[in-house]
Amino acid sequence: MEERSLQERLCLKFCRYYKPSKDESLACMGYRVIEGLSERGRKISFPADVEDPGDSGRNLLLRCMCRRCPFYEDGCDFVQGTPDASPCGGFVLIGHMFKTRALSVDDIEDIIELME
Repeated sequence: MEERSLQERLCLKFCRYYKPSKDESLACMGYRVIEGLSERGRKISFPADVEDPGDSGRNLLLRCMCRRCPFYEDGCDFVQGTPDASPCGGFVLIGHMFKTRALSVDDIEDIIELME
């Protein structure tokens, strides 16, 4: 999948923080996991509506994915619990995929391990 296309399909659609005018490279872990899945031939669906993963799914993703994100410590309002903060677009889509069983925790962990 072309880089710009992934930014448009994932970030523009699912992330409230995405700013198309930014020149810096995207580095949130949710984006990187979706990118890694796509690069390894995984078909990624970008649905119009996404299901919330629920509290248990959200907590699981925070543990297995967000803690490894470069924004975890000092740049993620969602992780820090800021009122009305939303997760990154990658988290939203991965949460949906996890909820609908299109993706497992092992899939996420495998991609993250390849990055490290």
